[in-house]
Amino acid sequence: MQNTNNFNSSYNDFLDNSNKYDFHTIPMLKFFLMSWVTGGLWNIRWVYRMWKKVAIDYNYKVSPFWRSGFEFIFNFPLYKIIEKHANSHGIKFDVSSTWLAVIFILLCLFPTFRNPVLNFIVAVLIFTPSAYIQYKINEVNKKAYPDAFVEEWNILDTIWTIIGLLFRGSVKILTKIISKY
Repeated sequence: MQNTNNFNSSYNDFLDNSNKYDFHTIPMLKFFLMSWVTGGLWNIRWVYRMWKKVAIDYNYKVSPFWRSGFEFIFNFPLYKIIEKHANSHGIKFDVSSTWLAVIFILLCLFPTFRNPVLNFIVAVLIFTPSAYIQYKINEVNKKAYPDAFVEEWNILDTIWTIIGLLFRGSVKILTKIISKY
């Protein structure tokens, strides 16, 4: 019986038997727009979907819910899995997946500034490691799976945008209330 918690054996089995793409192609403009507008909520969904795909396709016993909830810890293995996937298709990472995960953690720990320009810069940079991972997924799909599903804008994205804007607005209001005391 195969050990389903051993990533390397299940990953190699998957590669040997795979004739379809693994991860969805997401246009980069949509990725950045949804990440920023929702204040990172959409990225949690993105991480959840990545882990769910890994759990199903690789028969890897993980909880996508908990892995997305603690993405600052679990981005290390997720990024490594996607890097191996890309390497198996001849797509190389210019920056190692480990460094991307470290960059993500450091940006998460970055303090909030009173300066809105610095906050905006950190808010954009925090999505860069995940965006790079998605960019590499898109490259794999373009090279190996030209008919791969492209996730265009849909009604769920509109709902996520509204939720994100409400979330961002409520955080700003709470921050102002707390700063008065």
